[in-house]
Amino acid sequence: MRHEEQRLALSTELVIDADPHPLFERVVAATASLAVALAAEGLTPRLRTLGGLQLAPEGQGLSAILEALSVIEARPGGRASSPQDR
Repeated sequence: MRHEEQRLALSTELVIDADPHPLFERVVAATASLAVALAAEGLTPRLRTLGGLQLAPEGQGLSAILEALSVIEARPGGRASSPQDR
């Protein structure tokens, strides 16, 4: 008898609401905390806005996510600025 296990490739995505609102800075901080916690578990998530703007593709590492969050600016319609905009 032979037993084989296949590992499932899981991907994780963090989605941030980039509309201007009073709690935007807290949302950014919470997203950064989640990214750090996921990285501690060996996962490197993608990061995008609700509007679909890709801020950090999967596999770019925690530093890319934290960099994107450090410069993100809320804009109406969830069209946040990204490092590529600069």
